Amino acid sequence: MEQTLILDWDETLQFANGNQDLATEILTLFAEQLASDRSTLLESFEQGDLATLRQTLHRFLGSCSYCKAPQFQASLENLSESLKASQPEIEKQAAFTDFISTLDTLKKEISVILQEKEI
Repeated sequence: MEQTLILDWDETLQFANGNQDLATEILTLFAEQLASDRSTLLESFEQGDLATLRQTLHRFLGSCSYCKAPQFQASLENLSESLKASQPEIEKQAAFTDFISTLDTLKKEISVILQEKEI
């Protein structure tokens, strides 16, 4: 079974037309977004503010089109699906917990990649 990548550097680099500086800048901006929106996600989920939660998740979905993060995107889509009204609260909580864990892992992975790419 093939493991889904948290972040696919090669795909991100390909999206940037092989321009490593651009790919690094894209990842830097994505890492900043992950850090700044994490607390918004936690607050909005805890308060049941689905509008803010969905808006933040939608921004992440857009970022995934630039930063190739397949596992993060899959976790994001799973959470978005679980937020539908028909889903039990326990499933929403499990999907949210998984998403935050994936987000944290992605932040760490981006940090490692950015350190490796420093000149």
